[in-house]
Amino acid sequence: MLSRREFLRISGLAGAATLAAACGTTATVETPSGPEPTAPVAAQPTAVPATKAPIPPTAVPEPTKEVARYAEAPQLAELVAQGKLEPIEERLPVTPCVCPVMERTGTYGGTIRRGFKGVSDGNGPAKMLSNFYVFYTHDLALRPDMAASWEVSADATEYIFHLREGMRWHDGSPFTSKDAMWWWEKRQNNKEITPNLSSNWVTGSKKTPMVQTAPDDYTVVIQFADPNPLFIYTVAMNEMWEPADYMTQWHTDTAEDKAKIDDEIKAKGLTTWVDLYVDKSSWRTNPDVPQIAAWYASNSLADELHVCKRNPYYWQVDEDGNQLPYCDELTHRLFETVDVFNMWILNGEIDYQGRHVELSNYTLFRSGEEKGGYLVHTANNDATQIMCINQTVKKPQLREFLGNANCRKAMSLAINREEIVELIYDGLTTPRQYSPSNASPQYYQKLSDAYIEYDPATANEMLDAEGYTERDAEGYRLYKDKSGPITFTLEDNSQPFADEMDMISKYLADVGIKMPIKIFERSLVEEHCAANDIDARFTLASRAALPLVDPAFFIGRAGDKSFGYAWTLWYNSPDNPNAEEPPEDGLAKQMWAIWDKIKVEPDTSKHTAMFHEILDLHYEYLPYIGISGEQPALIIMKKNLKNLPIDFHMPWSNPIQHDGFIPLQTFFWEE
Repeated sequence: MLSRREFLRISGLAGAATLAAACGTTATVETPSGPEPTAPVAAQPTAVPATKAPIPPTAVPEPTKEVARYAEAPQLAELVAQGKLEPIEERLPVTPCVCPVMERTGTYGGTIRRGFKGVSDGNGPAKMLSNFYVFYTHDLALRPDMAASWEVSADATEYIFHLREGMRWHDGSPFTSKDAMWWWEKRQNNKEITPNLSSNWVTGSKKTPMVQTAPDDYTVVIQFADPNPLFIYTVAMNEMWEPADYMTQWHTDTAEDKAKIDDEIKAKGLTTWVDLYVDKSSWRTNPDVPQIAAWYASNSLADELHVCKRNPYYWQVDEDGNQLPYCDELTHRLFETVDVFNMWILNGEIDYQGRHVELSNYTLFRSGEEKGGYLVHTANNDATQIMCINQTVKKPQLREFLGNANCRKAMSLAINREEIVELIYDGLTTPRQYSPSNASPQYYQKLSDAYIEYDPATANEMLDAEGYTERDAEGYRLYKDKSGPITFTLEDNSQPFADEMDMISKYLADVGIKMPIKIFERSLVEEHCAANDIDARFTLASRAALPLVDPAFFIGRAGDKSFGYAWTLWYNSPDNPNAEEPPEDGLAKQMWAIWDKIKVEPDTSKHTAMFHEILDLHYEYLPYIGISGEQPALIIMKKNLKNLPIDFHMPWSNPIQHDGFIPLQTFFWEE
């Protein structure tokens, strides 16, 4: 069993690097013959220059190691010898991405086996096949990926991405700025495919769309009407291209054979050309679509065994010039019950996986390490269990109670987190409020530790002071109008949380608050949220390692996790019949105003202090009641699969792809 002391030791990531360098006033430039550099730290300007001209890129660093020639997997070398494939030098771009490895350069061969739950679980395979213009080093600094370099204007309104000349799709066709322009012009700006542009691609109160141009085959320029200094994070988690030449045949603007589209629609039982276009553009449903990842999907995700094969045109190498990936195949095998998946782990049939590996089975998995030939790694999870207290609940008396910050703080003090941690999580989690994780550059201990001590006496005093002194025959406090006992329902969609929710209910009953719990299907819980028909939700809130990437949970803009669901609905869609504009001087609008300033502040060195202003509002108002978090996320990895050291506890968060954070193409089998 992992001891609490050991967990506290491993849960921190030493030296989490600031990301400001790559999204401020400098650019990252890669060297083709040495390891990828991380984003340099640059001094920030004291004033924003009036010009929009991009800042010149930093100098290309001296290569640490000359690559005399490139090497490839034996199966590809054999195809080259047979004249069925071009030589490696012709398949790689002029400047291949030198992908950093965690331990050492590897050897070729073998398959990495994983499990998944079918088409609806497509995010699992997708995170193993993700590449973006930029991504992260293992210490959370930005690095070049599909883009060899990038530049950002001093006022953060213009981004220039330099693609890798000679990069190709898995079928050998060129990957150029044409593919980026197709994605923008034919998909994002087609009202039938994309009725409304994502907030990723607009800025300002007028939601002005970005302007994307391509001055040449290997340059993509993106301009905004307003400063957008955080856009580089968006780039690091979104694919901003589609295979233009292939998709031409499925788009009504460009297809020469419209009858072919109609025939395909009928054959697949679809309704419109848009349905067909979306189907054809995704490797999940169409393995024929050109792909750019280390392995390409060779069959449908609907099959029982999803097989991804080595991409012969993959554009990454290691520092010795060996083309990646090392392993020949990546497979995902369908399971219908978690018990079956757990049996595969214990039998040694899963080679690398964190998704679906539950912490509650930690002892089981540790006991099976020797027989299964694997090790249990522990990643640093940034999620916290929280109670989303709905301050816009429809019942007036309950709204008055839940909307009172002192009542929320009193409920927080009434909860015995230490007991929950020991009884439910065997001491593996840490009592805390929802706040940036201790691995985050925005970590804020003041909020993490706020109102988490178990102090029912003070909780009772605070509730009395707010006027809730009268009680019914069962000891529950009455609303101020004496209309009944203070009662609200805590609901969730996860049965494993039921015991914890029940403990919280008993703690609140001890201070006179009646809180029954309900477990519903996820779709029903989300339906309640969307209708503002929910009192409180118990859930996990993550995205806390890099909160500047996606602060939706922190600022109440996520429809499924909010401190005021009607306010969230108003922000996202003011005309929604369940929407309600927040008070001008209230918590929501104060947070949104600060975030709106962060979004346009080009001096990225100010962002953390500004974000802490939002966290100060959390401290003052306590919109969520956090229980515990920073629990280790478990990863199963076979002992002879290399390049994820057992003593590296990688950050685990949605924006950085969870167990896809360390590039799987660098993993190799040691004989």
